[in-house]
Amino acid sequence: MNVRCLWFIAVIALAAPAFAAKTDDAAKDAKQRAAQTEFLRGPIISIAFEVKDADMEALRKNPRQYVEGVMKVGEQTWKGVALKLKGAEGSFRPVDEKPCFTLNLDKYKGA
Repeated sequence: MNVRCLWFIAVIALAAPAFAAKTDDAAKDAKQRAAQTEFLRGPIISIAFEVKDADMEALRKNPRQYVEGVMKVGEQTWKGVALKLKGAEGSFRPVDEKPCFTLNLDKYKGA
């Protein structure tokens, strides 16, 4: 084998993992685009909650305790929905700062 042949083999050996990584990245990108397309295909649903002023104050004071509210999804309305704030340290947001909620649809059922 001459020096040029060895150099060519070395270049191929070093470049092969880079080509494989690009293929993996392309596959991940294609998978992500497909997921986004699937997610955005249907209508985007708006969910709204109505909570009494006293219950909003209760969420400010004790965000981990359920309060009763009304949930509206499109044209449908559910009364007696229990909700509380969720999130751990680092992800928790107070009720006045676009929080995440935990919902319980059975807690106030029949009450």
